[in-house]
Parts: sequence; structure tokens; C-alpha cells
Amino acid sequence: MNVDHLSDHEEPVQEYYTESRPVGRQGPLSWAWERIQTLGHGARRAEPHASSEYFALVPLSDSRLSMNPARVRGVLCAVIALGMAMCGVIFLLVPRGIATGTAQVEVRTMSWNADSSTYELQLDLSLPVYNPNFMSARLQGTLDVLFYDSPAGTVELDEVLPARALPTTLSLRMDASQLSSRYTLTVVDQCAMFPHSLIFLLRSSLNATMLVGRAHEMPQIDSYFIVDCQGGGKHRHHDDDDSSDDDDGGVPWPAR
Repeated sequence: MNVDHLSDHEEPVQEYYTESRPVGRQGPLSWAWERIQTLGHGARRAEPHASSEYFALVPLSDSRLSMNPARVRGVLCAVIALGMAMCGVIFLLVPRGIATGTAQVEVRTMSWNADSSTYELQLDLSLPVYNPNFMSARLQGTLDVLFYDSPAGTVELDEVLPARALPTTLSLRMDASQLSSRYTLTVVDQCAMFPHSLIFLLRSSLNATMLVGRAHEMPQIDSYFIVDCQGGGKHRHHDDDDSSDDDDGGVPWPAR
């Protein structure tokens, strides 16, 4: 009797040759042996760890292949929210330039004496500063008043600018009477002669420091203003022994 030997990974196929060999011609032992083989293959198929080389084809319309719409919407919303949060943080923290506006100079007191070759010049300065950032900043530096190339007065700045200051106006007072004796004589002579006015220079050296960040130098002020020796405040002529001085008040001059 011929018995087909099948591998463990193949489906057993039992042929009984019902047409070529009658069942009655098989012996009882052959039939029993074939029955045992069939039961043995069935037991191997029932083993949980048995593997198969067959592949299952799943149609594309199967619901297991499609993603959960709710999960997809959740992922997209999370990505959009994260992107918007990052854009907001960058918009708030990116540094913006801090700048100064046009400085206004007002002569508070102007007096001069040709006999003693002295003068006194007191100034009130208004300096607008623009801070477009969403955080405060520190403004440091100096404002200098010069007569030609000689410093007449200096004021130091160390101010905290509030956030979104558009603008913050700094009110300063300066004593611009610190010229050397050589330039003081020139001031007195020019005040005594027509047109009785003086030209002073206004310059700055400023830098701004963000509370989160490093310092950066600001655009500097380089302008001038005119002081009227007669109408800019108290004045005394060299031939006037009487000390009855006329106080006309301060005259504002925008720095050009």
C-alpha cells in the first residue's frame, strides 16, 4: 500500500481511491493506519503554535485598515495648537528695536556777566523713548551738551522703560555751565554781540538692555539747539550795574 508522506506545514490530503480501488479490497490494518494518520494531522492543526505559509488578503474597504476619524482630528488639533503656541511665544519674545524721538530742550535759566566772564545755563530736556517690546528694558548712557567741541554739561541715564511704551518721556535737568574759561569768554562775547544767541550741540551715547537678552546700542542723537542770551532767561549786560534782571521764562527749542 502506498502512503503519501506530507510535511508538517502542508494540509493533509487523504485519497481513498474510491473509483480505482473499492473500499472492500482495503485491509482492516491499512484502513486503521490511514485513520490514525488523519487524526494525528488533525491534532497538529489544533496546536496553538502551529504556523501556516498561507497569506490572507484583506480588501481595502475593510474597516480595520481605515484610521479612526476622531483620533485623526485630535492629532491635527494638537499639532495646530502647538504651532500657534510656538508662534505666540516667538512673537512675544523676539526683541524689537528701541529708539528715541526728537529731544525737546527748554532753557530754564540763562545768565551771563561780562565783568566776571561767567555764565549760567540751566536746561530742561524732554526725551521720548519708544519701547515696542512686550517686556521692560533698561536704558543706560549719557546725554551731552557741547559748545563747539567742548563739553558744557552731561547727564547720566539709568532708566527702566515699561513694556509697550509708545513712548515714555524722560524729563531731565542739566547744568550746561561747565565750559572751560577759554570757551566761557567766547560765550560771553557772543552774548554781547548781535544776534545775542548761542548754538549748542546735543549728543547721546545710549544703549538698551532687555531684561531677557543682551544689550544693544541705540541710534544716537546728534543735533543742535539755539539759546537766546536775552530772551532765554536771566541775562546781565556788562554795562548794567543794576541787578534788576528780567525773567522771561524758558524758551523751548526742539533739537534739530
